[in-house]
Amino acid sequence: MKAIVVEGRYDYQIIIGLFPQIEKKLMLRPAHGFSSAFAMMKSLIDYGYDVLAVFDTDTDRPNNDNRKIMEKIYPNELVGRSFKIVWMDSCIEDVLERAVPGFNRGIRKDDMVAVKATRNKQAILAMPEFQEIQRFIEEV
Repeated sequence: MKAIVVEGRYDYQIIIGLFPQIEKKLMLRPAHGFSSAFAMMKSLIDYGYDVLAVFDTDTDRPNNDNRKIMEKIYPNELVGRSFKIVWMDSCIEDVLERAVPGFNRGIRKDDMVAVKATRNKQAILAMPEFQEIQRFIEEV
C-alpha cells in the first residue's frame, strides 16, 4: 500500500494534472498545510503505508525551513517505517515557475491549474522534484 501526501488542494490539483493515472495506483491525500500533512503522513506510516510526502521548504519565510523541523521531529532511520520526502523549494509554485516561466502569472489557485500543468507537462516533469514523484508512482 502506497500513498502520497501533499500540503494542500493546489498541490493536489497539480499532481493530478501531471499524473492522471495516480489514483488508480495509490492513495493521494491533500492536507491543510505542513503540520496537517505531517500528521497525515505519520498516521499513514503507522497504518503500514509506504508514503511519499510532498512538502514546501518555506525558505522564503525567515527562520522557517521545514527541512530542519523534520530532521528534529522525525528522523528517517526509524526501523520498519517507510517514507520519502520531496521538498519543493520554497514551494510548489516556485518550482513550477522555474520549470515554466510565467506559469503562475494570471492564474488563481482555484482556476484550472491542473489543465495548465498538463499543457506544460514535459517541462515540469523534467524537474528533479517531479521526477522523484514519478518514480514513486511507477514503483507500484
